[in-house]
Amino acid sequence: EEDKRKESIIAYLLHLMRKYSKLFRSEFSDDNDSQGSQPCSPTVQRPLEDGVPAGHCQAFDRQMSKLSSFNFKPNNKKSGQMPLPPEELRCPISLQLMSDPVIIASGQTYEKACIEKWFNDGHNTCPKTQQKLTHLSLTPNYCVKGLVASWCEQNGIPIPEGPPESLDFNYWRLALSDSESTNSRSVNSVNSCKMKGVKVVPLEENVILEKTEGNVTETLSTQEEEDSEQYLSFLKVLTEGNNWKKKCKVVERLRLLLRDDEEARIFMGANGFVEALFQFLQSAVREGHVKARENGAMALFNLAVNNNRNKELMISAGILSLLEEMVMISSTSSYSCATALYLNLSCLEEAKPVIGASQAVKFLIQMLQPKTEVQCKMDALHALYNISTVSSNVSNLISSGIINGLQSLLVGQTDCMWSEKSIAVLVNLAVSQVGRDEMILNPEVITTLASILDTGESLEQEQAVSCLLILCNRSEKCCEMVLQEGAIPALVSISVNGTSRGREKAQKLLMLFREQRQRDNSPAKTQYCSPEAGDLSMPSPEAKPLRIPGDGRCMFRSVVYGACLRTGDPPPSLTRQKELADELRAKVVDEFIKRRADTEWFLEGDFNTYTVQMRKSQAWGGEPELLMSSHVLQMPITVIMHDTNSNNLKIIAEYGQEYGKEKPIRVIYDGFGHYDVFKCST
Repeated sequence: EEDKRKESIIAYLLHLMRKYSKLFRSEFSDDNDSQGSQPCSPTVQRPLEDGVPAGHCQAFDRQMSKLSSFNFKPNNKKSGQMPLPPEELRCPISLQLMSDPVIIASGQTYEKACIEKWFNDGHNTCPKTQQKLTHLSLTPNYCVKGLVASWCEQNGIPIPEGPPESLDFNYWRLALSDSESTNSRSVNSVNSCKMKGVKVVPLEENVILEKTEGNVTETLSTQEEEDSEQYLSFLKVLTEGNNWKKKCKVVERLRLLLRDDEEARIFMGANGFVEALFQFLQSAVREGHVKARENGAMALFNLAVNNNRNKELMISAGILSLLEEMVMISSTSSYSCATALYLNLSCLEEAKPVIGASQAVKFLIQMLQPKTEVQCKMDALHALYNISTVSSNVSNLISSGIINGLQSLLVGQTDCMWSEKSIAVLVNLAVSQVGRDEMILNPEVITTLASILDTGESLEQEQAVSCLLILCNRSEKCCEMVLQEGAIPALVSISVNGTSRGREKAQKLLMLFREQRQRDNSPAKTQYCSPEAGDLSMPSPEAKPLRIPGDGRCMFRSVVYGACLRTGDPPPSLTRQKELADELRAKVVDEFIKRRADTEWFLEGDFNTYTVQMRKSQAWGGEPELLMSSHVLQMPITVIMHDTNSNNLKIIAEYGQEYGKEKPIRVIYDGFGHYDVFKCST
């Protein structure tokens, strides 16, 4: 009796879902094309962690397949109506557009604030799937965030700036569902839920069950039979009929029908539609029917969305060979459709090595050219990202010219979206020795990555420093190339102001450079010279560095030591250095406060927090402190750094020029936060 009751409830819910989902679809559908007809690809996942693939790769592939089933055409809506966002862009908890989407262990994406509340309330399951999670870590989903921004822009809607103020009913519905699942998985277990402030309303059996028990199952069964008969009639036209026009109309209808009907995909995949559509596309390609070719390819695309079994059937049928034949036809529509199918199929793990070993790689790289239509280029880039996750594909990618293709995107696009995705592919390539060697042989790539460190957005900088860290970890030559690009100041800035992951990577890269510099640093390799108009290129036997202890005071120690040299006082001992350095530090902070109106704008973070922190003896000094030191001492200070290009010393900064230019205090910056004194008689 209990099972029958549950079955009736589920049958009724299924009936409502089918009924109203069709209404929702019709509100934002397009008469001319399906939302799945022109795939739009999400932003690539975060790059590898020091050469180790990041988590959620499988979740990314699943999302790639799912998200690729719709595009961002402005919705045709009646006046006064708000366009309905695609389900994939709405948080399953708040049902609103996501401002900060994150991925959890189940592979589902949620608004960060909503899922954090879910976890904080004691749940350890996925709200949508009820799956128990192996961990509660959150990974930012930049792909969905980018898609939300694109959808909002194209529909004239402001991009959400923050999470919803209230979770309202849907949160409690999910929490109730989770509680039911955890307890007895029955309707009667609702009363056992231990949720604060939640009023549980029991099902009204007389209202629902009596109305539905007798006819819902019969209605659903009838609808399913009608759908199945219609689908089989389509199949009969494709396999038995000889009327080409009729076949074309059927395929066009299937293209629209399959765009968002997952049950139809499952049924058709199990009943021979893959082979039938493949045969249709093959005929269209060989007969030169452009419209039929496009409809056939996109019908197959929609059939494969979120359905790995159908993808496998297509691979077995020979879709890759047919696509190679298709792209031989000089047609933009053929290129777009083929690229979309390659993207969809590349989400299948088993297909990645097959595609990666085929001629598809050269075609997809060609699609990165500037003249290619934007959506096609985007799909090609995402397909290449998927393929590059398999190490055995790297050699073919390299020999096909992917480095040059990605380089053209990095320098030829102003939208940071392109550089983010391109660098993600470079990261995958950098894990392989072949990829690293090729990237080092193309100094333009290193130059571009170094420039992104300086001028890119936060996420671009994070990805660029991750890529450079992988390269430099395995190549001293690459370290030298990055240093020659003058990347140290940008890395120092990222290590302080970047994203949390960017700061971590920048610090690791700076440490790597410091270790290499210490290995290479010897008197025979460096010419210490007297300053000449910013280029210290003339050797002087009196010029030599004086090593200063690295105890957090090195900048202040160097300045006070240089001040003693300038005034002719005896060189201070280590103990005296420490005393003078601490005195100078205190006066520098006081000078900051005195000049607050002039200095607050260039200090990092909150002024009061900065000055309190700088009073601590272990806080490192930098450019702001050198400037204030020149005012405190009323002496000019010159900062010198070794130039790896010329193997000479260069003046990189001068402070306190208003106090005279004769005999400045000279300090040497090693590029990694440490200062020494430069002694040179004048």
